[in-house]
Amino acid sequence: MNSSLTITLVIGLLAGLIWILFPVFCARLLIRANNFRLGFKNKHAQVDNCNWHWLESGSAEQPVIVMIHGYNGDSGNWINMAPWLKDYRLIIPDIPPFGDSTCTASYANKVDYSIPAQARRLDRFLQHLGIDKFYLAGNSMGGYITGSYTQQFESKVLGLILYSPANITAVPPLIKFRAALNKGDNPLKVETIADFEWLINSSFSHKAPYVPAPVKKMLVKRIRAIGEAEDWIFFNMINDTQSLEKILATVATPTLIFWGEADEILNPAGAVILRDQMQNAKLLMPEKTGHVPMLEYPRLAAKELTNFIETLV
Repeated sequence: MNSSLTITLVIGLLAGLIWILFPVFCARLLIRANNFRLGFKNKHAQVDNCNWHWLESGSAEQPVIVMIHGYNGDSGNWINMAPWLKDYRLIIPDIPPFGDSTCTASYANKVDYSIPAQARRLDRFLQHLGIDKFYLAGNSMGGYITGSYTQQFESKVLGLILYSPANITAVPPLIKFRAALNKGDNPLKVETIADFEWLINSSFSHKAPYVPAPVKKMLVKRIRAIGEAEDWIFFNMINDTQSLEKILATVATPTLIFWGEADEILNPAGAVILRDQMQNAKLLMPEKTGHVPMLEYPRLAAKELTNFIETLV
C-alpha cells in the first residue's frame, strides 16, 4: 500500500470516527459550510436582553429583505433562495427562542414571546442594525410576526411577502390536527427524531429533502432546549384574538401572499380570505406546493418575490 493511499484511509477513518463521536459538532460544521457556500456570514449581537443570531449576505448599498422563519424553524429555512437574490442584502435572523437566538428573563418576569412582543423585539434588532426601510418576508408563524410588525411599524415596510402565514381564524384547522387541538395537545411539538421527521414530511407536497442524521439530532436537541416555551408560543399563537386577517385589514402596505395549494400544516383556504380582507394584496397559489415553498421551490419563491418587488420600485 503506497503512502498516499494510507494517508487517505487514515483521514477517512478519522473523519468517520469524528462523525460518530461528535455528531452535533459535525452538523454545525456542515451547516456553517453550506451557509458560507451560499454567501452568508454568521453574525451575533446582544440587543436588550436577547442574544441574536442571524445570517447576512449582500452589501449595505443593496435594498434589504428581512426574512422571518416559522414555528420550530430557524434562519436556515430561507438560505436556498440566496442564488436568485444576489441583488439584495438579506437579513435572516433566528427569532428567539428558536435557532441560536436566546433571551434572558428578568428575575420577576418570563420573556414575552407573544406575537406583538416578537414584532417589537424584531424592530429593536433592526434598529440595532440601522435598518429602517426594507422588504419583509415571513413564513407560517413568521408570517404572523411580520403581519404584526407591519401593523405596528408600517412606515418601515416597503413591501410584505407572506408565505403560508399563520393564524387565519376564519377557516378551521386541517382535519389531521383537530383531534390533538381538541384535547389541548400541541400537534407540532418536537421531542424526538420521529416528531421532527413527521413535521418535515408534512411540510412538503412531495418527498422531503434528505437531512443527515447528525443534523436531525442537532435540530431536535436545539428545539427541546426551548422547553415549556415551545408549547406556550404555540398555544398563545393559535388562541390570540387578533387574527392575521384582522391585523392586516387596516394595512395598506403592498403585499404578496404566496400559499401552496397542497399545504398540509395550515389550511390553504385562508389565502383567499386574507387577500379579500386586505387593501392591497396579490395572491399566488401554486399547485403541488406545501407549507414551506422557500424550501420546496426556492427558485420559484425567489422569482415571485423579486417580480413583486420590481412592481414596487
